[in-house]
Amino acid sequence: MNITKERAKEILKNYKKNSALFNWCEEYKQFVEDNVLFNNNLEVEYILKRSCEDNEAPLNYEDIENLYYTEEEIKENEEHYLKSISEEEQEEYIKEKLEEQKEVLLNNYWGRQTFGQAYSLDGCLIDAFLNKISRLI
Repeated sequence: MNITKERAKEILKNYKKNSALFNWCEEYKQFVEDNVLFNNNLEVEYILKRSCEDNEAPLNYEDIENLYYTEEEIKENEEHYLKSISEEEQEEYIKEKLEEQKEVLLNNYWGRQTFGQAYSLDGCLIDAFLNKISRLI
């Protein structure tokens, strides 16, 4: 996908006006087509279930990254910020962070956390595309 600096600026400007990016941006549609190769949820779920009984399964639950944050991980990662706010604000901040989950990854498989909608509507893909073209500017 080749996007010029000028086109990247135009896409970002249009996105700010109308965040329905997937309705008008051909470059985004191409980005999704290039990066979402296939849906293999059933295969991965089957392998994960089998991993409980078969130690030689190619994937297991311990391989999953970013499944969830623990309160301890938040406190460790946000230590400097948490020191600067009140105890009540800390509790609220930690609660919000626990609600915001990172994207799930399993050996280079993206564990999509939404269902029932087109991939092109997924915020993770939109953010990845916007980050990619932002670096062109």
